[in-house]
Amino acid sequence: MIRHRREFLTGLSGALMGVTADSGFTVTGGADSAVQLPLGYEIIDPEETRKLAHDFYYRSNCASGVFKTIVSQLRERVGGGYNAVPLDLYAFAGGGVTGWGTVCGSLNGAGGVITIAAGTKANNALMQELMGWYTLQAFPTSESNALAKIDALTGGGDVAGEVLPQTVSGSPLCHVSVSKWCTGTGYASLSPERRERCARVTADVAAKAVMLLNAYHDGSFAPEYATPDETARCMECHKAGDNIRMGNNTTGKLNCLNCHEPHD
Repeated sequence: MIRHRREFLTGLSGALMGVTADSGFTVTGGADSAVQLPLGYEIIDPEETRKLAHDFYYRSNCASGVFKTIVSQLRERVGGGYNAVPLDLYAFAGGGVTGWGTVCGSLNGAGGVITIAAGTKANNALMQELMGWYTLQAFPTSESNALAKIDALTGGGDVAGEVLPQTVSGSPLCHVSVSKWCTGTGYASLSPERRERCARVTADVAAKAVMLLNAYHDGSFAPEYATPDETARCMECHKAGDNIRMGNNTTGKLNCLNCHEPHD
């Protein structure tokens, strides 16, 4: 087993050496090879990304739809280390991680590609903005609905050209996002309309992630998201800390009122 593991690591090291020679990040020799992020970035068209991600949703899922769309474009524009990134790396994250309804898969896929494209420090700022935007955005966006109306999108069957109703989730969770849309529109969770809705959300998140990466790349990124007042009021008492008697019994940035009743 040890011998096979060493052979695997040595082979992986050689593969990385072969594809990252001009990628701009560090590769050290031997079985302890280390790849340093970010892998680099070049400007991508958000609207082309929107179309590709809609297609990739139907070929894979929401998480892979975003991740594959952006990484495949960066393979063409940047190459290098991106050629060693498995396109199916985020296959596990569809439906809020294998259907568990946690963080929306499109956000998971976006977080992965933002990390490798812009680095871990930039990821915090860009993902903070993307997560906040997601909670306040009416999905599917008007841009995706308009695209469906005028362009023959891949996938979606009979509902591909329909303008779908919008809802605001107030949450980055798949469970909340889908449930609010289904409840608000009357479409069942396994309906073709719901699948097409999530295809468009995948497209919307991929386009937004690219907008954020483009802005970060050209130095124009400026955060816009601010914690909603109702959430900020809850966090005046319920917040992270080391004194349980002072209400330090929670962490996170979610809108508390999605699940809890307001109280004085």
